[in-house]
Amino acid sequence: MLDGVKEAFSLLKSSEYMSIVVTNQPDIASGKQTFSSLNKLHNYLQEKYSIDLIEVCPHKEEDRCDCRKPKPGMIISASKELNININCSYMIGDRWTDILCGQRAGCKENFYIDNNYSEKKPDKPFTHVPSLLHCVRKILAINDDVNKI
Repeated sequence: MLDGVKEAFSLLKSSEYMSIVVTNQPDIASGKQTFSSLNKLHNYLQEKYSIDLIEVCPHKEEDRCDCRKPKPGMIISASKELNININCSYMIGDRWTDILCGQRAGCKENFYIDNNYSEKKPDKPFTHVPSLLHCVRKILAINDDVNKI
């Protein structure tokens, strides 16, 4: 895992925020990976990082499903399952599809971590942050300021 990830999830766990991962996993549809092996990894991550929910899209882009990012299906599904108000939620991602997914879902704010992938960059609006930990600290500081009013 990247530096700061464990601390970021610990901070979220000690706050009122839930942590939800939404992930495209087209290797399942292509047969390169099984749900069983992916579930083992996700169970480990949920236990180690106290992740509340992991939503998976197992489809390839050409399947044109409703769950594959940048479509908002996984966020909408998670919000229903955990009774979350999307308009009060934040999306953090390192791909343009993550940011567009959060925008389409109606997230309060979308944070982009630029890992310099050789792909297009997201369209505004989004807030650029250098890391997950920096982003979580920023979100918690925003919330702390709101609660002081």
